[in-house]
Amino acid sequence: MSGEMPKCGICGEGIYEPAEQPAGQHESCRANFGLHALPASRRPARPCDRCGHHQLVRCLVRERGAAGNNYVASYVAPLQVTFARKVVTKEAFFSGKKSTEVTNQPAVQGQAVGVLEAYVCRQCGFTEWYTVEPEQLPIGEAYGTELIDVGPTTPYR
Repeated sequence: MSGEMPKCGICGEGIYEPAEQPAGQHESCRANFGLHALPASRRPARPCDRCGHHQLVRCLVRERGAAGNNYVASYVAPLQVTFARKVVTKEAFFSGKKSTEVTNQPAVQGQAVGVLEAYVCRQCGFTEWYTVEPEQLPIGEAYGTELIDVGPTTPYR
């Protein structure tokens, strides 16, 4: 059985170039299902805060949507806090440079920023939400975000 072709863990079809698909899944399947590699967990390794159970499911929160004329195309994408904007400045427009070279804005308009992941207790269902790379969240009205600094309230905090 060692000569058997590996199969994609999503669609079940053969993977012809296993070295190019290290996750055991086709890149196109991962994109179609809105999957991407998550960085290290932000949640401390501890039992459920509600019931103390020791098994949690870490999951990438995704949504299914429709696009195109008459909504004939569907997609699955990670749920995120906000979206990046592409800003075209006069300098970029007249110099021929990409806007990102002038403004340091994210390169892809509509790119997900602040992808959400959840931890679900296998016993009681309590769910905790975390944002991947929160330090990358843009702040401002155009992003639907606002920075609130609560600061220390007592000298012992």
